[in-house]
Amino acid sequence: MGTRLAVCRGQEVPEVVQNGWAAYLALKGEHQTQVWRIVVAGILVPDDPSNPALVEAFVQNDEVPTDRAASILQSCGFILTQACALDITKEALANDLRLLSNGEPDGAQLTLAVFESERQRIRETLLRQTLTDHGNVLVSLDWRVDQVSASNRGSNLEAPVVFLTLKYLNGDEQRRLSLQVTPEGLQDLRRFLAQFD
Repeated sequence: MGTRLAVCRGQEVPEVVQNGWAAYLALKGEHQTQVWRIVVAGILVPDDPSNPALVEAFVQNDEVPTDRAASILQSCGFILTQACALDITKEALANDLRLLSNGEPDGAQLTLAVFESERQRIRETLLRQTLTDHGNVLVSLDWRVDQVSASNRGSNLEAPVVFLTLKYLNGDEQRRLSLQVTPEGLQDLRRFLAQFD
């Protein structure tokens, strides 16, 4: 029977994760740090155009076995993503790392530090990805107030109008939608928002 981990929902650890973790433990400290920079960047902003350069610099390092680089990144990415996604405790992750490392503490300290420092941002990213899987997600808005004086439909209107530009995510693409809001519409919006105070 294989090793069962919390990051694997109590199931046996996949061989690729076990092998990648063993290869990670063989790296020197600065290379382990480099692994986590790459992994965190890949989780938080998967489409960042600078990510491939980070991976390339890691792979081209003489002290990193080229044939194991992908396995190392995949294993560490799996461990960190699952630990955050499953909201496991630091203690549970420490136990998983001890089991993966056959009781050796090497590698666990840095991994736990990364987990603690990046956990909230990764969980926010996972939530945003969950929401965008099922529709548009409002991320911010800009506004301004104008005065409508006249148009081809009437004169002396003298009405304030709020222009709202909603910025939202549609999948991985950020889009904008501009709306004009009358004073009555603004009151409705205020009443709606007051429910969440």
